[in-house]
Amino acid sequence: MINSYRDWNSTQTDGDTIFTPVPLSSRQGGFTSKSHNHELQFISPKDELLGGRLDFVAGLYYFQEDYTIDERLQADAQFCNVLVPAGAQRTACNTSLAAGGGVNATDQDFSQSVESFAVYGQTTFKIAEPLSLTLGGRWSKDDKSAVYVQKRAFPFAASLRAIENANLALKDDRFTWRASLNYKPNRDLLFFLNYSTGYKSGGFNSGAGAVALNQARIFARETVKNYELGAKTTWLDGGLIANLTLYRMDIGGFQDRAFDGVSFVVRNAGSLRHQGFEFDTTIRPSQNLTVNASLAYLDSKFTNYPGGAGLPGCAAGPAICAGLPNNGRTQDLKGLRLNFTPEFTGSVGATWTGDIGNSGLGWSLNGNVSLTSDSNNGGGNHGNRQTVQDGYALVGARFAINGPDDNWNIAVFGSNLTNQGYCNSQFYQVLDSAFGMRNGLFPGSTGVRCNVANPRTYGVSGTFRF
Repeated sequence: MINSYRDWNSTQTDGDTIFTPVPLSSRQGGFTSKSHNHELQFISPKDELLGGRLDFVAGLYYFQEDYTIDERLQADAQFCNVLVPAGAQRTACNTSLAAGGGVNATDQDFSQSVESFAVYGQTTFKIAEPLSLTLGGRWSKDDKSAVYVQKRAFPFAASLRAIENANLALKDDRFTWRASLNYKPNRDLLFFLNYSTGYKSGGFNSGAGAVALNQARIFARETVKNYELGAKTTWLDGGLIANLTLYRMDIGGFQDRAFDGVSFVVRNAGSLRHQGFEFDTTIRPSQNLTVNASLAYLDSKFTNYPGGAGLPGCAAGPAICAGLPNNGRTQDLKGLRLNFTPEFTGSVGATWTGDIGNSGLGWSLNGNVSLTSDSNNGGGNHGNRQTVQDGYALVGARFAINGPDDNWNIAVFGSNLTNQGYCNSQFYQVLDSAFGMRNGLFPGSTGVRCNVANPRTYGVSGTFRF
């Protein structure tokens, strides 16, 4: 029997919610969660069923959580001058701001209750000495309810938050299962064939925005069918290890995050396919030298996504988007590659070790290179070419001295030694049009901000084991 209880709360203050040096809006947020979960497991005795040919695990699982969000936005000194049209309306806004009307300009309250229950079981049967079959299944049931309330005490904050009051409810259940056939002719070779299904529960959009979503806050489940064929092999008495997996994933109802110009909204896409391979190898030319390498290929695309998010710069229907279907507000994303899915990733590294005389001390030197091909790492899936990150390579190294029996070690290390500059993610500037950040060079262009990855970094680390 496994039981746990968790109670936490967090308060945060953000001095700027629009990512500009101009004091426009700040935020205060509060988050609380109280949850408990319980699991009862039944595990078969080892090597006792059918002469050791059968084993199983089964169980019951229950989870319950109460979760709340409290967000309040403040209208800061330049809010009216930048985000409110000039004239009588701006004058009235500044008058209200001076009188303290910008304090707690908006107030969002979101409370959610979740109950989840599951029954599961898995068994492995040794058909013959080198061949085994694994079958497993899980039935899950989810019951969720929430209340979303957004109030606006400062009427000029309409560009940030819409007034809304929504009662939300979602009930769902799903049976998922897996089957695996493993063939192990000896201790150095394993060949496997797997099929499994997966399930991600639906839920609610809890984020605030300038458009009231109401029942559109509910998004449905995401499901997956996964196929794997592979081998794990060892050769030359452990001097060479090589593993290869071919896979395909068919995802239905993909829970996609779309950007509406002010906030992100989770909604269900039609379907998505991932397929490719993963290969890794370890070579040990000698006892003191190890070489590692890996390569992964991923072919990713939406196979069905009508009515997907339009390019972000078309959200308000500017003239440059007029020639696009539905003025660029929506588009058919069939064939589009999912964001954050580079076609190729890989790495190569080597570790050389040795002893320092007869002192009982040892040393190790590691060098490594990781490579990532081009990918779109923008904040939404809509094919915006502004957020394509070119491929890059990162170089790292580490030298360590180890104490007797590895009780301690001291190391110096460096990462991104070539000081490669790249964005590990890119996101759209909130209210970019108000700041004149749209370049207008092509339909859908918008203000983009780069989350700059870590530059060249050096450091010293130490580990002690007691």
